[in-house]
Amino acid sequence: MDTASRYLLAVEGGGSKTTAQLTDLEGKSVGRGYGPGSNPHSVGFETAYKALAMAIDGALINATGRLPVSSYWQ
Repeated sequence: MDTASRYLLAVEGGGSKTTAQLTDLEGKSVGRGYGPGSNPHSVGFETAYKALAMAIDGALINATGRLPVSSYWQ
């Protein structure tokens, strides 16, 4: 994944699972990540946050093989 390129991130969070999809601007998938349910009404806000972070980190790792040094979750 080229660091100078632009990408789109879509996240779908529900009661049973969370999916993050990273694509290039043409819609080609470059990474996907998964996490547990992230509905804050079901699991609470802290658990929802962690589920979203897990899915997004997974998509980044899938796309690049590693997390960025300046990960926004740390």
